[in-house]
Amino acid sequence: MPGPGDDVVIDRPGTIIVTNSSGFHSVKSVLCQEGFVFSGGSLTVSNTMQVNNGFVLAGGTLVHATVLPGTNGQRIVVASGIFDGVTVNSDLDAGNAINGASLQLLNGLILSA
Repeated sequence: MPGPGDDVVIDRPGTIIVTNSSGFHSVKSVLCQEGFVFSGGSLTVSNTMQVNNGFVLAGGTLVHATVLPGTNGQRIVVASGIFDGVTVNSDLDAGNAINGASLQLLNGLILSA
């Protein structure tokens, strides 16, 4: 598992499903070239997070990340989950694509798309 000083690059065909069923994980940055579904646990990203083929928050807690838009302007789609001190520099869909979406905010949210 990568650590707090690591840059994570996910460049593999297919939808990537990240499941942290328990515990807390920290990385410096995330660059994902494929679809990314974050569905559990807690992920702290001290710098930037960019997903270039669809980003779905389907549970879990994203902490301190600055989320960049995908290369083709992909947005973040929220089903459920928590943003803790997150900055979103892309479009954020919290209830349009997924009816009944639930997003909890802790320690502020900065929207700058």
